[in-house]
Amino acid sequence: MMINLKTISAVAFASVFLAACATDLNKYEEVMVGKTWVTTNAIDQKTRSIGPEDKRVSMYYGTAKYYRNGTFVMFTPEGEQKMQGDWSISEDGATRTLVSKDKDGKVLFTRTVQNTSVTPTDYVYRIFPSERHQDQYIDILHKPIKK
Repeated sequence: MMINLKTISAVAFASVFLAACATDLNKYEEVMVGKTWVTTNAIDQKTRSIGPEDKRVSMYYGTAKYYRNGTFVMFTPEGEQKMQGDWSISEDGATRTLVSKDKDGKVLFTRTVQNTSVTPTDYVYRIFPSERHQDQYIDILHKPIKK
C-alpha cells in the first residue's frame, strides 16, 4: 500500500495539532484531572459547618471537572451548568486560578483562591467573605465522586 504526500501531510498536521492541545500539567493539576469533584462542606475559621443555602458559600457548592487541556466546567448541585473556562494551579500548589468564560469565549471574570489541600482524595481552598478581614475565612471542601 502506497501512502501519498497528502496523507503524510494530514497525519503530520494532526500530530502537531494534538501536541499543541496537550498541556503539560504540574503535579497538583495532575491530581485534579480525570475526576468529578463535588463540594462536600464549607468550614469557617471556627470549624463551624456552613450549608449550601448560606449566601457566602452557595455559589461554591456543586461539581467540577478539570480537563487536561486547561479547561473546566462546573455545575450547580441540581446539575445545571454554572461556569466554564480555563483553569490552572500554581507550580507550588498554593493557588488555583479560574478564568470564567461565556459560551463565545469572552472572559467574564478571573478568580484566584488559596489552596490548603490538593491530594487525590481531597481538594480544599480558602475564600475570604471580606477582603478586609483575612482572619475570617471559609474553607471549601471537595472530594472526587467514586465511579
